[in-house]
Amino acid sequence: MAKDEEGGGGGNLPWIIIGGAGLLAFFFLTLYKVGRPFEPTYLNIEYFFGKILQFFQSVYYYMFYGTTGLLVKATVALICILLITLIAYLIIRLREMEQEHEAHVYHHAEHEGPTALAGLHQVLRDSAVDTSTPSFAAHTGISAFEPISGPVEEKRGQARWEKVIDHISSQHASDWRLAIIEADTMLDEMIEGHGYPGGSLGERLKNAGTGAFRTYQDAWEAHTVRNKIAHQGSEFPLLYRDAKQTIDRYENVFREFEYI
Repeated sequence: MAKDEEGGGGGNLPWIIIGGAGLLAFFFLTLYKVGRPFEPTYLNIEYFFGKILQFFQSVYYYMFYGTTGLLVKATVALICILLITLIAYLIIRLREMEQEHEAHVYHHAEHEGPTALAGLHQVLRDSAVDTSTPSFAAHTGISAFEPISGPVEEKRGQARWEKVIDHISSQHASDWRLAIIEADTMLDEMIEGHGYPGGSLGERLKNAGTGAFRTYQDAWEAHTVRNKIAHQGSEFPLLYRDAKQTIDRYENVFREFEYI
């Protein structure tokens, strides 16, 4: 019985052969009847892509050549015009804001000094800020032991000097020239008030001599620029850089004499 069970698998072999022969016969019969089944005789690829192209052409003509197309064109054109206008407005506005910011920063930078310190003292008195904290001294530069006195007395030339600053802060070259002339007039009055002899500022500076005061060279060079403006008028080329440098020289002299 054991031998029959072990050799029973060999009885299926004829059926396997018969089944394989049948499948081969079916395959070859199919090839004979159909002919060339793998060639695209039943699928027209050109017709398929033609339909896709026709669909997109219909959408294109509908969007750009019909009544709807005119509406779409008008809408797109209007949006483009609005965007271009908005961009131009933003560019102009940004430039204006930059100019305003520069003018504001420059104006406040020129006015920093004793007047600003007096304003800080006034604010501290009004708000009752505790000046004894270390952080306050570190941020303001005012010692915690420095008494906050009354308003600082304005110096003699301070009011006129602020007008000079306004002129030099202008965008017009004529105002720069006016600032230099006004500053030179202030210098003349200040030098004369200190007892230096002479009929004009030039003579007083010459009589004082080099080394009469620390900023003597600044005073002389600034006065030289003023003379060129007075004698040559509009023919004297004055760049803002040179005008600002001249005003800075006047300021150095005024601050040495505590005139501003």
